[in-house]
Amino acid sequence: MATSDQLLTAFTDIKDEIEDLKDSVIDSNTHLENITKMLTMLNMSAARNARANDLNWKLTATNDQLNTLKQNQVNIQTEDANIQPQPST
Repeated sequence: MATSDQLLTAFTDIKDEIEDLKDSVIDSNTHLENITKMLTMLNMSAARNARANDLNWKLTATNDQLNTLKQNQVNIQTEDANIQPQPST
């Protein structure tokens, strides 16, 4: 049968192990919080990037439309310049 000193030592060892586990859980939670913050930042960055890509696509499409309008204007001006008046008979 264990003596009271042995039981006290065993209890103290168990208590120390529980404290170590508690500290490990706290450290793990801190790491999880940090990882969650990093993931949140990455998601926000991805969302900003998606918005920027969308705006870039819209600006490119608008620029293409403007270029088409400019080319149409040049074509119309060229056609107007080539119109010869019909001689009156």
